[in-house]
Amino acid sequence: MPLVVAAFFSVVFWGNYLRKRVVEARKPPLPGGRKRPKKDLWRHGHRVIGAFVGIVNLLYVFLIVVAFDIFDCSEREDGKWYMDQYPEHECKTGLQAELAPWALLCLFVYGVGIPVGFLCVLLTKKNRARIVRDQEHVRLRLKQKRGENVEYEFHNRWNGIYKMFEPEYCWWCAVILARKFAISFVSIMFNANPMFQASLGLLVIFVAFAAQMVRAQQRTRSDVRTN
Repeated sequence: MPLVVAAFFSVVFWGNYLRKRVVEARKPPLPGGRKRPKKDLWRHGHRVIGAFVGIVNLLYVFLIVVAFDIFDCSEREDGKWYMDQYPEHECKTGLQAELAPWALLCLFVYGVGIPVGFLCVLLTKKNRARIVRDQEHVRLRLKQKRGENVEYEFHNRWNGIYKMFEPEYCWWCAVILARKFAISFVSIMFNANPMFQASLGLLVIFVAFAAQMVRAQQRTRSDVRTN
């Protein structure tokens, strides 16, 4: 699914690039015969990246649930274990044996890779300074325009994953994804034991809630500006 989304946004990016090339070719040259900056042809890429990041963040739970479903098995009357999503297939053999490596790869690349990727972007010294400047610009309710916000391009790329939190807690989106991962794991892998599943699920929710109350400084709705 993310590959399909990436392919779609690649088409959007290159389509806009070609459109700009055609439009720029029809414009008269700048005074003195100077060429127009080539970077203008790529500027829309920041918004494309931002949209892609938002879609991947939205699809996160769906991706890991689909991967966990491969390992979801239940015991039948004949004493054998069968896949819940594909009841005609026995566990540990056949279809599950074929899909298990791909499911593990999906869990590693998407389940672990997406939060780690966000952390790698947000926790660098340079980007944390950018986040501080961008959120100060938003707090002052200034316009989001190129030339007015020095971090305009960074804002377009990554604002969707840090705008709800104070700069020192910009990485809290990774904690939220970890909570979603844990809840998905508990809800699927322990459905054979409802009482244990409910207890473990409540534990995950309680720990996440306590962490939210103790550490996360979530910005108020009035401070968040949707762009």
